Amino acid sequence: MGMSTGEVETGIVLIFPFIMGSGIYALIGVLLIFAALILFTVGYMTRGIGEPPYPMDKEHFEQKETKIKGGGIVLIGPIPIVFGSTWKIVVFLMALALVLILVLVWFRFVI
Repeated sequence: MGMSTGEVETGIVLIFPFIMGSGIYALIGVLLIFAALILFTVGYMTRGIGEPPYPMDKEHFEQKETKIKGGGIVLIGPIPIVFGSTWKIVVFLMALALVLILVLVWFRFVI
């Protein structure tokens, strides 16, 4: 509402969003953001108080052996950061990262 009336401006600097303005709509927006942060903090700190969300029995605390395999790619510009739980996954993701970089370069210079 404030942006439509011209009282509030928003934007992004690097990766950080910002809001600035003058008027009641800017004030309400900032107050709602602070209220959300306070409620989140209070909710996180008090979630351990009261009854546990699960029954307290021996079956809950038994260790089950699971093997999870996974990995990921983080592309920061043309620089890939590859991580994985096994070498097979890492090699596959490195190949995938190379293909992604080549596709990005192709779209940048050819199309």
